[in-house]
Amino acid sequence: MDTTTTQEEKGGSLKMLQAMVGIGVICALLIVLSYEGTLPRVQRLRAAALEKAIFKVIPGTVRTQAFVYEAGKGLNLARCRNWICGICRIRRGGNAARDSYTC
Repeated sequence: MDTTTTQEEKGGSLKMLQAMVGIGVICALLIVLSYEGTLPRVQRLRAAALEKAIFKVIPGTVRTQAFVYEAGKGLNLARCRNWICGICRIRRGGNAARDSYTC
């Protein structure tokens, strides 16, 4: 009797562990998918809020321009399409003249 109950307990523990790992993987996948799915909208809303705040804090502002600090070059104008997002990423092309900034 004792060996039968011990084997059943080990089998039950393994099944429980497999179930917990499976649920954890599904939850992690749902978290990543929801983050990736909502990221573009969050960035758009953040950019709109930033632009609105700039015009509210500095009354009379007509337009804004983004700048990027580059090591060795100093402060330069940002060359990305959607500079207001504030999340310009540098894509290195191996040549500083060909580097591009994208959002």
